[in-house]
Amino acid sequence: SYDIRDVIVSTFRPVRGSVAPVDTLREEGTLFLYQNRMRYKPKALLHPIFLHPGHRFDQEKSTRTYRRLVSTGVFDRVEIRFDTTGTGRLGLADARITLLPGKQQSVTTEGFVTNRGGALGTSLNLGYRHRNVFRTLGSLQAQVSLGLEAQQRISGSGGTEQTTGNVGALAAFNTVSIGPKITFSFPRPFAGLFSKGSSSMLLINGLFNYQRRPDYTRDLAKLSIGVQWQESRSNTIGIFPFELNTIKIPQISAGFRDYLEDSRNPVLLNSYTDHLITSARGTFVHSTPDAAKTRNVFY
Repeated sequence: SYDIRDVIVSTFRPVRGSVAPVDTLREEGTLFLYQNRMRYKPKALLHPIFLHPGHRFDQEKSTRTYRRLVSTGVFDRVEIRFDTTGTGRLGLADARITLLPGKQQSVTTEGFVTNRGGALGTSLNLGYRHRNVFRTLGSLQAQVSLGLEAQQRISGSGGTEQTTGNVGALAAFNTVSIGPKITFSFPRPFAGLFSKGSSSMLLINGLFNYQRRPDYTRDLAKLSIGVQWQESRSNTIGIFPFELNTIKIPQISAGFRDYLEDSRNPVLLNSYTDHLITSARGTFVHSTPDAAKTRNVFY
């Protein structure tokens, strides 16, 4: 067993043959090594690190540090080793943490062809992700979806505004769905309220969706703000004090309105009216820790 003399965190990807100088920065006793520009705020990097100069070596803290750094999704590789060379005396070691930065930004494209009960369609998703927003190890995920589909009306038959019942007679892709979705995730908000080991996160979710269908057009929007943290190794708690949902039906065909009224179904009728819903939500998740080591698990 030994004591930790220094904690050294390398935050750059070395380039073979490069002679670029290595800069240093010390924050709360931890030494950070970087080149050109520090990609991460030192305080943000200290949150998932449980190794401290002058402390006794603890394998549990080393394992927790490794898991937390990997779980950020920011680094391509995380390596922790303990070096006893050059420490001056027996029983001392330097903790060296090597972090190979991954790509901070990425763009994805996905395309689909669908067939729902004979209604042919296609969709396109464009995604963007930033894994180190404001240099805080926080993440931003954004997605824009466009969907097109050929549907027949469900409002009955007869009249120029009603369906003929023949999908082939419809104009191609008469149903459109488009809208963005954005998710922000920031680690350890309100640091004074949560312990270092709680893995607390501030979560902000927002989405908007515009739908144009043969019988109606509909706008949907949702905004959610909340905090989630690990109360113990078994329990995770989430509190979302503010959630807002809006549904607006700016246009609806006379035939579809008659169809809803004739159905005499209040649930169906209310589904196609304007709504403004505010709510608060709480979540609690309990699961068996280290499930791989036990025969019986609970969730």
